[in-house]
Amino acid sequence: MEQDAKKKLISEIYEVVLDPNRYDHFMGLWDDYMEGQLPALIEDYENDRINPETSHDPEIAEHFQRSFEIMERLSLDAKTTTTVKKLTDGNDMPTMVFDRLGNVVGRSDTASDFFGPATRLQDISDAFEPTDLKELATLITRVESSTVLQQSCVVRLTSRNHLEALEPNNERSGIAIAKPQYFEDHDRMFTVLTTLEVPWSKQLESVLERTFQITSSEAEILRGLCRGIAPNDLADLRARSRHTVRAQVKTLLRKTGCRSQSDLVQLTTNIASHVAKVGNVPVGMLREQFLNLGTITHVQVDKEFSIPVHEIGPADGKPVFFIHGVLDGVAVIGFLTRLLNRAGIRLIAPVRPAFGSCPSRYEIKTAPTEFADDLIRIMDWYEIPRAPIIGHMSGALFAFAAAKRHPGRVQHVLSVSGGVPIVSMKQMAMMNTRQRIVALTAKLTPSLLKPILRAGISQLRNGDEDKFMRSLYVEGSPDWKLISDHPDIRAAIKEGYDFAVAQGHRGFEIDASHVTRDWSEFIDGLQCKATQVHGIHDPVVRIESVRETAERYPHLELIELEKCGQLLFYDNPQLILSLLKKLCAEPEIAA
Repeated sequence: MEQDAKKKLISEIYEVVLDPNRYDHFMGLWDDYMEGQLPALIEDYENDRINPETSHDPEIAEHFQRSFEIMERLSLDAKTTTTVKKLTDGNDMPTMVFDRLGNVVGRSDTASDFFGPATRLQDISDAFEPTDLKELATLITRVESSTVLQQSCVVRLTSRNHLEALEPNNERSGIAIAKPQYFEDHDRMFTVLTTLEVPWSKQLESVLERTFQITSSEAEILRGLCRGIAPNDLADLRARSRHTVRAQVKTLLRKTGCRSQSDLVQLTTNIASHVAKVGNVPVGMLREQFLNLGTITHVQVDKEFSIPVHEIGPADGKPVFFIHGVLDGVAVIGFLTRLLNRAGIRLIAPVRPAFGSCPSRYEIKTAPTEFADDLIRIMDWYEIPRAPIIGHMSGALFAFAAAKRHPGRVQHVLSVSGGVPIVSMKQMAMMNTRQRIVALTAKLTPSLLKPILRAGISQLRNGDEDKFMRSLYVEGSPDWKLISDHPDIRAAIKEGYDFAVAQGHRGFEIDASHVTRDWSEFIDGLQCKATQVHGIHDPVVRIESVRETAERYPHLELIELEKCGQLLFYDNPQLILSLLKKLCAEPEIAA
């Protein structure tokens, strides 16, 4: 029977390479196979005989490695491919293509008419607002090291270079969008800059007014900003005082939760495009598509590497750092804009390397401490001497690591649905099926983990997020009810999945190797206070494990939520924010 199971498993690993929809079936076979091997593997583990290189069937290992290599190759081949010539020839919109040095490697005829015969970005630097030019230049220089095709930035064109945009009836946009694109003729990523046309309509105006409660006068101001018209020029055009228009711009930022005019334009452009495609949409559906993830700043942590950092909340609010987990990303903070404004809290969320738009940086074994050091560099960049830290899901381990390694800098650790040190195999046995399979693989046969993670990523990239979600959350559970009843939360979780897989399997591999081990060294002797907020129906980190950990560490306060599962941050953000307010009000103590 064992030999038959092995044959089926080997056959299925190649099937899932070609058809990501078979991932659940493959995982079922892998679970069956592991169950048969489990007694021997556990005995080896408990007797300290586990060897990552030999604790598995060599035939299985060979096929797993081969399938992983095929998946990696297919992933590279699946990039959206085109050539610079195909993109620019006959393009009606002014479009330019830049290499990482800022050289123009291609342009449409309309771009030549619009920008002139430029050969480098610096030739047209006066066409952009200075702050936007800096963001564009940063994207251009870093684009070749990123695999995130959807990363983009909006840049405003200066009205002095395009005075025709000031004419009231001219809908030509004064903004452009820059995004990475892979070109098969060069076998690399370049930055494509294209001027935008914002399809403004009464329908769009109505959606904006209903969604953000903006007035018709504010909508007109927003319309002008989307055409690249500066606030002072808008005041002149509308025969209003500059003070009045600036006040209206500030109100727009507050109502939409945006931190800058550039963010406001990008949000509106995205919504306009969506409305133009599907017509009028309900407010709930709109919030599904356009979560506010704040402003993004690239913080230089050394001479060659920068980390994207999301900021959301009032600029003068009390700073709190948010450390995301492996599957959640930063999407959850998109629900907090108004709550943060009311609470006076400024949430700062670094993107951990190997996730989102941040390339891999750390060795697996040292990732928690390496990130802890980078987090302190980010705090120094913001000139924040001490702050509380939220660790969400697997991010809790990294939050504890930072607090232990830099005790004087972390005021309090708030673990939300966070993991706990794994000190017994019983803790894994209590997990739901999918999480248990991955955890046991990471713990007992880590060298076989990569193809399993890679196949799961293929399922997500194939658009099967719903199927993936159903494997994590049992029907009838609080988590399943939450995502079934709230499409905006469901969409945010999917956004988190996109964020998680953007850089491939490396981030999963790092987190899986640490959350399945005994990482008590990050809690032992912790000098700051710590609070664990946990749902008693969490399917991954069972409440029994959390209670046992809290009993071992009196300085770890446990708050249990009876009606919540793993997704308690989405379910009850008000509670998390009320806890944060208390943490921020705690008196400072000597390190």
